[in-house]
Amino acid sequence: MSMTDLLSAEDIKKALGAFAAAESFDHRKFFQMVGLKKKSADDVKKVFEILDKDKSGFIEEEELGAILKGFSADARDLSATETKTLLSSVAVQFVYVIFYSPLSSFSPHMTPFFWKMLGKQ
Repeated sequence: MSMTDLLSAEDIKKALGAFAAAESFDHRKFFQMVGLKKKSADDVKKVFEILDKDKSGFIEEEELGAILKGFSADARDLSATETKTLLSSVAVQFVYVIFYSPLSSFSPHMTPFFWKMLGKQ
């Protein structure tokens, strides 16, 4: 499955263009622009699975730095500062991965980190 099976290619292109410049990434605006905030929990889970490149059930810091490439292979990597900012906006205490629990059916109550990153909390 590709990201364009879930989200509009046009919306993805516009969002990537809006944040093409280094140090410009705003995750809440980006996820809103690609239409992810309006998607069902099942679709959000599918997006998570696409972004989880190593299929570990977690989006580690390295994967997070390449998050835009999950939307388009030719997109830029986030800078170290942008990655740390994104992590700090969703991390609680010393949790440095973003995850979902298969047991929760991707419930926002059970999996606050990814939902918080999307701005759904």
